[in-house]
Amino acid sequence: MRRRPTSSEERMWDALKHRNFEGIKFLRQHPLMYNRIGNDVRYFIPDFYCPSLKLVIEIDGGIHDQQREYDAWRQAILEKKGLKVIRFRNEELNDLNNVLEKIKTFIPIPPSPGTHTLPTPPAPLPKKMERGGWL
Repeated sequence: MRRRPTSSEERMWDALKHRNFEGIKFLRQHPLMYNRIGNDVRYFIPDFYCPSLKLVIEIDGGIHDQQREYDAWRQAILEKKGLKVIRFRNEELNDLNNVLEKIKTFIPIPPSPGTHTLPTPPAPLPKKMERGGWL
């Protein structure tokens, strides 16, 4: 865990913190446990995490060019745990609006007010005719 975020992480955090983005709670550098054997707990610390969306957001700087294999392994473990992972390069944060639009695609669209959300009831059974046939 870094004490000092990169400028790209700082820009992203300014957009996400205090439920600034779509009213959704995001956490910065929140540990996510992926394995426990006895007292040995293993965890990853993503740049940002949204518990309600089960979404991990990673901001990748130049170091990630040298650790692609590790990043792929880590992402596979997180996805196996049911989390979605989205990665952005530092340079992509220069267009923050575009980055936020990509994150929006992970937000489920709630049903419109007044929309019938219950399943449609089954059709009524046919009425029996007097002579044993069906109407």
